[in-house]
Amino acid sequence: MICPHCNMTVEDGASFCPHCHAFVGSEPSAADLFVFCEGCGARLVPGDRVCPKCGRPAPAILSTDTAASDLAAGRTASFPRLTREEIERQAAEREARIPRIEPVEAEPQNPFDPDATSSVQPEPRVEVFEERTPELEDPYHTYRRPWAKIIGAAVGISLVIGIVYFVAADPLGMMPGFYSDFKQAASEMYPSRSAEAAGTKEDDADKKPAQKEEEQKKSQLVSNEEAYQVLMRCYNTIGTFQDEISTAVDDYNTGYVYSDFGARTDYSKSAYELRDKAQDVIDELDKLLLPEGSPYGEDLEHVRQLAKWMWTRADVLCESWDISLSHETDVSSYEDEVLAPLRDRSSEVSEAQDGFDMNYGSWEPVEKSASDDA
Repeated sequence: MICPHCNMTVEDGASFCPHCHAFVGSEPSAADLFVFCEGCGARLVPGDRVCPKCGRPAPAILSTDTAASDLAAGRTASFPRLTREEIERQAAEREARIPRIEPVEAEPQNPFDPDATSSVQPEPRVEVFEERTPELEDPYHTYRRPWAKIIGAAVGISLVIGIVYFVAADPLGMMPGFYSDFKQAASEMYPSRSAEAAGTKEDDADKKPAQKEEEQKKSQLVSNEEAYQVLMRCYNTIGTFQDEISTAVDDYNTGYVYSDFGARTDYSKSAYELRDKAQDVIDELDKLLLPEGSPYGEDLEHVRQLAKWMWTRADVLCESWDISLSHETDVSSYEDEVLAPLRDRSSEVSEAQDGFDMNYGSWEPVEKSASDDA
């Protein structure tokens, strides 16, 4: 068989030429005019290449008869050539959709009418044919609007919000009675637990502040082993103060009337730091709570006294430094005022120094055995 369009050899019985894709078969019968889309089921006409509803290619495009060469080459989206009759039919349909302009015959003009002599010509009347819009609904797939789900969700949310508001705001005044009834039922069902809870509340209410304070102190009491460790640590710390008090005294003698204010400030730091350290030891010993009859009660008093003596010696130097640092310049003219604390508290300083030197060695805490406990 020879293709009448490209004169190439075509197999017998083929509908389209595999070379030029022209239609070489017989005219389609009336039954072949009804083609349906394989995607949505819509009815197609032979000239349709894609479904006007879902856009799927028409069955004839993907058939082996009409696009065998395209399928072999991997091109399944190419279109076969239309016949001349099909082209003329589609052209006629396009021309039918174009608006037609009808000419308007000019009426005879009156020479005495000023409007008739106007050069403005009337606009031609255009007849517009409305194009039929496709239906939005798919006759094969009914669209279901989710109104029922939306209404159900809104009702559920409103119900939850109403319940929460009713419980929290209690507009009818029912919740206090409900709580009291619930507590009454619980007390009747578990009388022992209710009695214990009531007794606990009464005991807490009857306790006096003094008793609560006493119980708090008992909970903070330390054992004998812990007391010994704290006392030894504080005692050894106080022993290091002997070298620091010597340094503080040397710095005081060197710079209490020094002309440079910055240098005097540096010299005064050793005295202030020693006093702060001694105060920290005293505070730690004051917080140490020993049980009644503890064998370390006397050791606690001795170590505390050693710390107080060292604090006194440093405090006298700090008081003198306060006066010296209050004068930024020409402090030598205020030397008598600076030395006044040392003169006024000389006996106190001597007593603190002598007491520390005489008792430091003999007041070292000694670990007590279990037999020494009260």
